[in-house]
Amino acid sequence: MQLENLPFSIRFILSTFFINMFFLAGFLSGEELDITLRIDPITSESGITSTVTYSMLQDSKGFLWFGGEVGLNRYDGYEFRNYRNDPTDSTSLNEEFLMHISEDSFQNLWLSSRSGLTRFDPRTEVFHNLVYDSSFSEISSLNIHKTLPLPNNKL
Repeated sequence: MQLENLPFSIRFILSTFFINMFFLAGFLSGEELDITLRIDPITSESGITSTVTYSMLQDSKGFLWFGGEVGLNRYDGYEFRNYRNDPTDSTSLNEEFLMHISEDSFQNLWLSSRSGLTRFDPRTEVFHNLVYDSSFSEISSLNIHKTLPLPNNKL
């Protein structure tokens, strides 16, 4: 009988059993595991622009992205790169209060905010702001809380 033919619940129980036996064997052998874990806090002194973060994402390249009350921050494991609004630059971030970050299959970041939706291309570092025009609707403002990438490159 092949393992693939077993029901999922049986496969789950068997894999859990073998994983536990592996750790139990190491514990019973008397060998001490020497694991050191270092966690450094991320603060404004580290380079992040806001200590209030509403969304965090690890992208497909391993970068950590933080969105909060003061723009977008990228962390590469060593230092931060900050992205903020520049009123004189139409390709900069249009809203600094970010609520959610997601990544699509083209490795673009989608940023949702109180002003709408922004697509960010990390390769060119250009923001494409999707502007909400209230004259086409009775809705007075657009407040997007979350984006979700879907199959077939839809959002």
